[in-house]
Amino acid sequence: IKWEEFLAWILATPVQFISGYRFYRDAYYSIRSGHLGMGFLIAMGTSAAYFYSVFVVLYNASGAVGERMAVAFETSALLIAFVILGKYLEAKAKARTSRAISNLAELTPEDATLIGVFNDGEVQVLPEERTPLSLLQLNDVLLIRPGEKIPCE
Repeated sequence: IKWEEFLAWILATPVQFISGYRFYRDAYYSIRSGHLGMGFLIAMGTSAAYFYSVFVVLYNASGAVGERMAVAFETSALLIAFVILGKYLEAKAKARTSRAISNLAELTPEDATLIGVFNDGEVQVLPEERTPLSLLQLNDVLLIRPGEKIPCE
C-alpha cells in the first residue's frame, strides 16, 4: 500500500460517514417512503466512489500484476463538502432574504391620508382625514406628501 492511498483512505472515512451521515439518513427514509431525493443520490454517488477506492487500495496492496489503479477518495469527500457548503450558503441567503422582507414590511405606514373616492370616472372629494390601512378600499384617492411613505400599491 502506498502511504498516499492509505492517508487518503484515513482522511476520507470521517468525511464519508460522519459528515455524510445526514445523507445516509435521508437516503434510508427516502427508500422507506419510496420517494428518492437528493440525499439518496448523494449517498449513492459518494458511497460508490468511496467503496471503489477501498477496493482499489486493497487490489493495489494485493500486488496484482499490471498497472496500479487510481483511487477516488477525494471525489466522495469533496462532493459531500461541496453539498454541505451549498446548503450552508443557501440557509444564509434565505436568512438574509427573510430579514430584508421583514425590513420592507416595517416600512409600511399604519395609516394614509384619504382625500376622495373615484366613482364612475369622477372623483368625489372628501374632507382630508387620516384613515387606517385596513379601512382603505379600491378607488380611494390618497394624498401622499413629499417624504411620506406610500401606504399601498
